[in-house]
Amino acid sequence: MRIAFFGTPEFGRTILSALLDAGEEIVLVATQPDRPRQRRGRGPDEPSLVKQLALEHELPVITPARATEAVEAIEQAEPDICIVAAYGQILPDPLLALAGGRWLNAHASLLPAYRGAAPITQAILDGRAETGVTIMEVVSELDAGPIVSQVTVAIADDDTTGTLSEKLAVAGGNLLVKTLPKYQAGKVTPQPQDESAASMTRTLKKADGEIDWTRDADYLERFVRAMQPWPGARTTFGDTPITITSAHVGSGSGPPGRFEATSPLSVGTGHGTLVIDRLIPSGRREMDGSAWFNGIRQAGNFGS
Repeated sequence: MRIAFFGTPEFGRTILSALLDAGEEIVLVATQPDRPRQRRGRGPDEPSLVKQLALEHELPVITPARATEAVEAIEQAEPDICIVAAYGQILPDPLLALAGGRWLNAHASLLPAYRGAAPITQAILDGRAETGVTIMEVVSELDAGPIVSQVTVAIADDDTTGTLSEKLAVAGGNLLVKTLPKYQAGKVTPQPQDESAASMTRTLKKADGEIDWTRDADYLERFVRAMQPWPGARTTFGDTPITITSAHVGSGSGPPGRFEATSPLSVGTGHGTLVIDRLIPSGRREMDGSAWFNGIRQAGNFGS
């Protein structure tokens, strides 16, 4: 079948790759515009991961600043169906009317739970044992369309948002490839979502990575994993900003936010302590938490 694909980050790239591996005909790829590289003065703007894959396969690509700008391109491509996977923009009604109204979205949660922009992060924060991917029909209301198919994925104790996203993208790609033929043949009856069970997530901002040490240690251990790889779980020691990349719940207790002069390095929380296994001091590479703290102490900079 002729498919127009909308996606931008790694999650979308993995879904698109699954469609290509299955031999599906991708007639158009729409993705977010190229963005400035993280380091200034380092060359031209950087294309999205979906665009990079599309170019590798010599697929036609558009990068509309607004989704409404894709209408003409979709009309010309004449797809049988449009697939969305982490595109990053709300799709307007004029766009959803194209392709005979056949639009499917691969969303990284077991809908109706965790609609919105950060379903993977929120599932980890909430301490869920499992999440999944939902293939649903796209409607005007965000992530509220009828459910076509779902697959469940376990959340490991050490999963970060990054690692869990990879698992969900692979599972979602496999599910989509299996679902598409049945859906196109009319052999699937989409089921409406239970609105009474719906929950919403929001787009993360950099400030969301600031650690609130009054929270309990169990929550903060999940918080460190949930903020990986972005925006990062951040705090300060004295005047030094640090990003904690790995931590676990320790024994004992201490005042919230106080760095204890122990090995392994631990910090007091609202209930219990958090042991910092790995961290990134500002301007430096990732390193062992205790090794970094011992260096601070030897330099005479100990303090909380």
